[in-house]
Formats: sequence, structure tokens, C-alpha cells
Amino acid sequence: MEQFVTVTPDQLTQLLSLDWKIWQEKGPEYGRAPCIRGYHGIGKTEVVEQFAKDVFEEIWILTLIHADPTDFRGFMFLSEGKVIRVPPDFEPPDDGKKRIIFFDDVITAPPSVQASLFRILKASEGDKGNYMKRWGRNNFIVLACNYRKEGAGFPMPDQVVNRVNFYDLQANADDWCLYAMTKGISPVIVGYVKKNPDALVKLPPPGMHESMPHPTPRAWFAADAFLKEAPEDLLMFGLAGRIGVGATTELLAFRRLEKDLPDIDKILKGEDIIPEKDDVLYLTIMSLLSRISQKKTKSLWNRVLEYSLVLPQRNVSLTTFCGASMLKMDAGIVAFLPIFDQWADKVKFVMPKKGE
Repeated sequence: MEQFVTVTPDQLTQLLSLDWKIWQEKGPEYGRAPCIRGYHGIGKTEVVEQFAKDVFEEIWILTLIHADPTDFRGFMFLSEGKVIRVPPDFEPPDDGKKRIIFFDDVITAPPSVQASLFRILKASEGDKGNYMKRWGRNNFIVLACNYRKEGAGFPMPDQVVNRVNFYDLQANADDWCLYAMTKGISPVIVGYVKKNPDALVKLPPPGMHESMPHPTPRAWFAADAFLKEAPEDLLMFGLAGRIGVGATTELLAFRRLEKDLPDIDKILKGEDIIPEKDDVLYLTIMSLLSRISQKKTKSLWNRVLEYSLVLPQRNVSLTTFCGASMLKMDAGIVAFLPIFDQWADKVKFVMPKKGE
């Protein structure tokens, strides 16, 4: 059986950037459209949206489960002996803008829609006889789909498969924790996932009904929204309906550690308060990172990195995660902190050269 080579969200972003570069320089017939595969809810759309925000002027998204062939090619009618074409709404204007055209849920599309998708891929390659020739170098086509399970969905035609680059996305707990902190997700959830990385995505066990709620990155965001609004007596019921009973039981047990959380303000002011329990220490670090992610003050950032250096040796991975997360938040601040060289020496970190 063919095995997948999975990529992390960071690696996927780099691959998309390279594909876009080739797409622009050599044309889509060489760059080809990337197709991101992965389980539902792991962040395929979020990665593409963030890439579009960083690099492009706009992104158009079409979920193919709702699409019709006319969404791509428009429709024709006769008027006074002439064939008139009515273009679809989903046809990019010839305005020179750089945009991502994102086709999601590809394998849910019936063969007639996938055939229209093939026409677009052909058109982007510069098929001069095709009226959709606008789908060219300024419009970067990106596809995404879940894995086919038990014959569900429709297989991609060979002519489509041979015109895309497949990237299999795997959810990464460290990447997700950093992303979640920047989005204001509760330190309780971030700390729990960091301490239990397998809990980021936990599919229903074989033989169990697939519609059972279970943890995914998307489900954790839903759980966070509920956790912040619900009264205590409804937490178990509401969270179980979002992430499943098992994950809810463990999360609420982890949440009870908040009562043992040291005073974050005292730590930020210079006190080295080190919790004895590792679970509480994880929650402490996530609370500190969550605090500074919203406030880029050098003195506070330096203090958090300094605090990570006094953690017990058994928690050096948490020291590494703390600094690495801060680098991803803003390397321009972290690399010039007074304490940075000490942190880098302790965790054997080497700053990558420009372009690496």
C-alpha cells in the first residue's frame, strides 16, 4: 500500500511558497496546482488563508460539494442566431491582481464538476483555444480534500491527478499551540494539548460511529468558545458534544489545576515561582506565553525567556518550546533580548541564516 509523506503546517507554507514561485516564473504547466490532503478539521483551510494573507491580494474560496459545472464555465444560450456566453460569478477578472483560487472538498465533487476543474487546470496552463485563459499566472490555484474513506466521495480523474502536487498535512501540536495562543485560545486548552500532543487530533476508534464528536484543531476552537461562555454545570455536556467524552473528562481535570497556578504577575515581576507538578508548570508556561502574545514589550518577553531557563532540567523541552514559540511570534524581538544567548546556549539553538 502506498504510504504518505506528511508535512507540518510550517513545511506546507514553505512548499506553497515554492510552488507559487515556480508558477509565476515558469508557468502553471511546470508549477502545477498544490492539492492539500488530510483529515477533516486539521487546518488545511487555515494554512491556505494565512498564506494568502501574507503573500496575495485576495483569496477566493469555493467548496466543491456545493458547486455546479456552470459555476466554472458559465452557460450558453442562443440569441438572434448567435451563441451568447454568460460568464460565471466564479471567474477571475482580468485585473492583474494576485489571488489564490481555492477549491475545497475536491473529492466531494461529482465527476461533472471535477471535469470542469480539469478544464480550469488546462486553461491555467495557457490553452490558447480555451475561453478560460484568464486562469493563468496571477491566479494561483490551490486544492484541498479529505481522505476518501470506505469509498466515500469521488476519485479524482487521472488527468486531474497528473496536474497537481499532493501534500499530506499532519496536524502538529507545537505549531497549533502557538497559533492558538495568538488567536486568544484559553491557556487551559493550549496547555492541555501541549502536555498531551496526541489529543490535538484523536479520531474515533475503529468500529465506532464516525459521527461521534472527537478532538481536531477545529473542534478545539469550538470548545474554547464554549468554555469561555458556559456555566460550570453545563461544561461537561457542551464540551463532550464538541470534542467527545474522553477528551472532555481529561480537559476538565487539567482545568482544575488552575487553582494551583502561581501568580503570573509575580513571575513577570521577577519571582521564580516553579510549580512542583509538571501539569501545573505546563499551564504556567502557556499562561505566560498567552499574556505576552498580546503585548510585545521587550522587558516582559525577556522576563518570560529568563523564567524558562530556571525550569528543572527534566523540563528542558518546555524551555525549548517557550523560546521557539516566542521566536515564531516575533524573531525580531527575541533575537535581541539580553537573555537570548543564554537560552540559545542551553537548548543548543542555532539561528538559521537568511534564506534558510
